[in-house]
Amino acid sequence: FSVNMFALPVSEKVSDNYYYDVHGVAADSPVAYRTVRMIDYRELGLPDSFEPVDLFVQGDYLYILNRAGNSVVVLDQNYEKITEIRSLVAAPGEEIPELNNKILDSEGNLVLDSEMATASKYQLNSPNGLYVNKDGDIYVADTNNRRIVVFDITGTVKNVVQAVKVTVLGSNYVFKPQKLAVDSGGGLQVIAYGVNRGIMQIDDDGTFRQ
Repeated sequence: FSVNMFALPVSEKVSDNYYYDVHGVAADSPVAYRTVRMIDYRELGLPDSFEPVDLFVQGDYLYILNRAGNSVVVLDQNYEKITEIRSLVAAPGEEIPELNNKILDSEGNLVLDSEMATASKYQLNSPNGLYVNKDGDIYVADTNNRRIVVFDITGTVKNVVQAVKVTVLGSNYVFKPQKLAVDSGGGLQVIAYGVNRGIMQIDDDGTFRQ
């Protein structure tokens, strides 16, 4: 896979870009952007399984979420890799919360979900969404671990949001975040698997707003 890292706007018309008018006739149109550089896994020293699914620019860094590698790759302004966050660690004196790996069985009992039997709280698990705030805190929608995890560039965990309860979705609802953004107050705007009623608004303590 390769990532289009930067694009320049172009205003002139060119013959290789077009649209169809109301009569179905092709007409020249301005090029919205033109690729100036492509960077692939080889330049970043990554395996060919590299699977970029989201990216975010904050300050001097470009953050890339690598789903297949369960990691966050960080590049500088020259697109040089400065680090890759592959594992998570607890802050001094703190513990990373255990994964919410239980589901209700047919009799209403909490049992271990076989899908998460080998999941680790110290690793990402098929993440899909990424956001980085001005303080450099990295928010990841850790989809298959059923949580949003917040950590710094060293992988030190600052917060975990999981087991979000949404009454209208029933007691069997399993929170699986896919994409996210963070507002100025630290609230989370989340697109989650199995939720078709819009974007979820969640406080940073995991309380569902709407």
